[in-house]
Amino acid sequence: ALAALLRQLWTHKARGASIEIHLGDGKLLIPDVYANPAAHPDYALFAVREANGSHTVTAIAWAAIQRIALRQLPEPPKDLFG
Repeated sequence: ALAALLRQLWTHKARGASIEIHLGDGKLLIPDVYANPAAHPDYALFAVREANGSHTVTAIAWAAIQRIALRQLPEPPKDLFG
């Protein structure tokens, strides 16, 4: 369920929104790339672009995600709020 919601929210990133992944340990991840490989349905893969231009890829268990925030929207998304 959370994977499907994140896929839907992620479509707004292409329109300029920012996505924040809040983890249960209080950490925050602001990813640039997201993948949910079928071979690993319990985990999501996120990539973050570092200041030097390289990328860091992190696998996070869905159960570790406490909250997902979609920021920098000009208005509430109609696909979510009708």
